[in-house]
Amino acid sequence: MTLPFARLPLRHVAPLLWLVGCGQTTLKSTDGPPDVSFVRPLTTGTFTPGEGLEICAQVDDEDALEELDLTLQGSVDGLVWQRAPEDSGVVLEDCDGGNLGFVIDLSDQTQTLSLTAVDSQGQAGSDEVTVSPLQNSPPRCTIVSPSDGSYFLTTDTIAFTGSGTDSESDATSLAATLESSVDGLLWSGQPDSYGQIALDLSGLSAGPHQLSLSVADPAGLVDTCTVSITMDACLDQDDDGVTDCDGDCDDLDPASYPGGTEVGDAADNDCNGLIDDTTDLYDDDADGYTEVDGDCNDADPNIHPGAPDTAYDGVDSDCAGDTDNDLDGDGFDAVEAGGTDCDDSDSASFPGAPDAWYDGVDSNCAGDNDFDADVDGYDAEAYGGGDCNDLDTTIRPGAPDAYYDGVDSDCDGADDYDADRDGYDSSLYGGDDCDDTDGSVFPSAPESWYDGVDSD
Repeated sequence: MTLPFARLPLRHVAPLLWLVGCGQTTLKSTDGPPDVSFVRPLTTGTFTPGEGLEICAQVDDEDALEELDLTLQGSVDGLVWQRAPEDSGVVLEDCDGGNLGFVIDLSDQTQTLSLTAVDSQGQAGSDEVTVSPLQNSPPRCTIVSPSDGSYFLTTDTIAFTGSGTDSESDATSLAATLESSVDGLLWSGQPDSYGQIALDLSGLSAGPHQLSLSVADPAGLVDTCTVSITMDACLDQDDDGVTDCDGDCDDLDPASYPGGTEVGDAADNDCNGLIDDTTDLYDDDADGYTEVDGDCNDADPNIHPGAPDTAYDGVDSDCAGDTDNDLDGDGFDAVEAGGTDCDDSDSASFPGAPDAWYDGVDSNCAGDNDFDADVDGYDAEAYGGGDCNDLDTTIRPGAPDAYYDGVDSDCDGADDYDADRDGYDSSLYGGDDCDDTDGSVFPSAPESWYDGVDSD
């Protein structure tokens, strides 16, 4: 049989069962207290002071959630949240993992939270968690520029850079201010997502300033950092007619101002940012050597003391001061460089130098054979030639030979007093050859009678 209350809510079934009792049987109500359990925070949880704490719970009961009397008590803060069945102004929302979610604010103390649900029968169910505040550290600020003790003109624009960071909060949630001890508040805002603060400051009043950067986190903790700078009005302290606002780079030196004459005094006299440029103290070609250091061409970085030197290119690359075409320094350029020095590696060899014959060296660069002193075309016998007298151009192999003069002009080694080469000197020169023109006439030669010749 189908009971008429089968589709009724469970909380209405118990009274009906009591009304329709059968015999001595009594049906009792199964309606129990609400089942309450925290999803978040955990049994021992933490929270950040100053930020809302999310409560997420699961509440189960035969009554609908809207029909329950819900309260959250803190052991320190007392009643921190409630929702009565008739309180339609408090909207109940689901949360991730539960069916009751809301956000509360707690004081900065450890305490126990008790969530209680009471149903229409007056039955109560509850759950507890203990939460502790996280220890909040203060934020941190830094000032990168300007540096402490910096000096500026009142016409300058100052590039201010700093940062604000916090270990518990995003940089963009920090509140930052920059103040001057003279001009008051200069800026307020938030660092960028990287914690950086970049500003251009201009128009600061003359005088000493203390710049203070303050950074506050959401919990109200503050860090402040400071630098001291000096803003100076336009001055002409050296009476050179140019103020520091006009670009005088050294207002204590009357010789330094824009357009000044640069001299070698270790100062930037013309205020172009370079010291001693255009003087012998400045390294114009940036090769590490100035004219004072011996750079013989300060417009060419390849020319300086100790640089590699290529011979015969007409350039004194190593600034040695010698002629690039006269390596041996004998005063004569090399033949390779268009000169007349036949050996530019030997300072003893040059045109007109003393020449020692037969040493194999053309010391005077005459271009002649060192083994032919009389330059007759024949080397001396002592050095493998056939010239029997290398001091007389008329004496050489094949030269005309005049007999009976005591000179072997043709260097044939024959007796100069034996013209017919019969082995006997002419009787005219102390010999006994009666006819030195006939080789068949000589002492003891065969005699032919009656031929009119004294052959023997």
